[in-house]
Amino acid sequence: MYLSKFVNYLPQKLLDYETKSSYTLRVEAYDDGTPQQTNTLDITVQVQDVNDNPPIFNQTTYNLRLSEMAAPITEFGAVYASDRDSGQNSKIYYHIKENQTDFGKQR
Repeated sequence: MYLSKFVNYLPQKLLDYETKSSYTLRVEAYDDGTPQQTNTLDITVQVQDVNDNPPIFNQTTYNLRLSEMAAPITEFGAVYASDRDSGQNSKIYYHIKENQTDFGKQR
């Protein structure tokens, strides 16, 4: 006779892809015969990443200098941020916030 059962697993803590991206669960099947027969199976569970981490700048403050003689659209510094998420969730884009009268977006 063949009986199927669903594997019910309740994590003891929240899963976090950035801490551990996969787990292995060992499932044991056994019968009620004499002698009792058993078998085991390892199941790999891949944790799916979600966008749960914000980008973090590598410095808390940037002090950049720009000559008053600099032409418009002059590159005068760089910033760097990283994101602990993976794949598309870790892609970072930058832009200068609006309503800053002396600096604006390149058009």
